[in-house]
Amino acid sequence: MSAALASWRQALALLPPDSTQHNAVSARILELRRALDDPATATKHPSPWRKGAAGLGALGALLAKCKFAVLFVLTKAKLLLLGLTKVGTLFSMLLSAGLYWTIWGWRFAFGLVLSIYIHEMGHVQALQRYGIKATAPVFIPGIGAVI
Repeated sequence: MSAALASWRQALALLPPDSTQHNAVSARILELRRALDDPATATKHPSPWRKGAAGLGALGALLAKCKFAVLFVLTKAKLLLLGLTKVGTLFSMLLSAGLYWTIWGWRFAFGLVLSIYIHEMGHVQALQRYGIKATAPVFIPGIGAVI
């Protein structure tokens, strides 16, 4: 803490005496000097419980802000995850990604394969709505996918 006090004093010497920054730095120096003189009056660190509660509050605010995304994951994303449980779909998807990766790089490959997968799972969902049995897509490297 004494090193911090020395740094604040060096900064104070660089500021004009009548500036707002000079007053703020002087107040900080006074606070640090009091803390060094009497450690009992030093500001205490927040407890882990307060930090955890603050984190939960931030997470709650994020979920409230992104409620559409949360609702999507809880309702529609289960269909997307269901398709990945099929070995044929997963294997052919990785094979297609490997082909596109060698040609255009991994970012393009995974973006394209993910786009095709989401598109084909939309077909699966639409067919199931009409009572037509549909399976998860099978990728055909270089061409696309079929359901």
